[in-house]
Amino acid sequence: CSRFREKILIKKIIIVGFGSAGYAAAATFRRLGCSDEIVVVDPKDADLVHPCGLPYALEGKALAEKLSLDLPLERMGIRKIRGRGVCLDPARKLLHVSEGGCSFDLPFDKLLLSTGASPYIPPIPGIETALGNGLYLLASRDDLDALQQALPEKKNGLVIGGGAIGLEAAAALRKKLPAVTIVEGKDHLLSGSLDRDMADLVKQKLEENGITV
Repeated sequence: CSRFREKILIKKIIIVGFGSAGYAAAATFRRLGCSDEIVVVDPKDADLVHPCGLPYALEGKALAEKLSLDLPLERMGIRKIRGRGVCLDPARKLLHVSEGGCSFDLPFDKLLLSTGASPYIPPIPGIETALGNGLYLLASRDDLDALQQALPEKKNGLVIGGGAIGLEAAAALRKKLPAVTIVEGKDHLLSGSLDRDMADLVKQKLEENGITV
């Protein structure tokens, strides 16, 4: 940034994706005294959405509308384009952007990809036809709305994935459904953060609360 202009001359920084990582990067640039142009490319209506709160909104402990937040981006000297980065030409330093019905090339000097993760959909035959018809994701506000609309007609819940969001979603569903089951393909829950012995304690607690693992 500006304090390092002797080594790197940056005129325009583009951040593709504006979740927690994209926002942290933009704020860090400004905090370090970077005065270069910052452009954010992100398709969301709101500036920030907090997906970690989705299970709590599902349970009723949080308001869904509070999971979205608009920021004073103009005051921070950040321009937002509500669109998607479609493809990248690194040699010419161009990002092809789709915005509404328009598309255009956006030049950059430095580009940061912070588009986040997408839910993993297991390669089960016919699973695409079940999406939205008994099978739901929980990664966005639209997913939450669809699941909440479907719940009053349901009696049994099945959660695929025993990570943190999966366990939180299962606990939320158990407040609304008489039976909830978690299916995890690895040998224990929370395999990315807990050893087997600790995960067994979590499994025991879930089963005490009526959730089958």
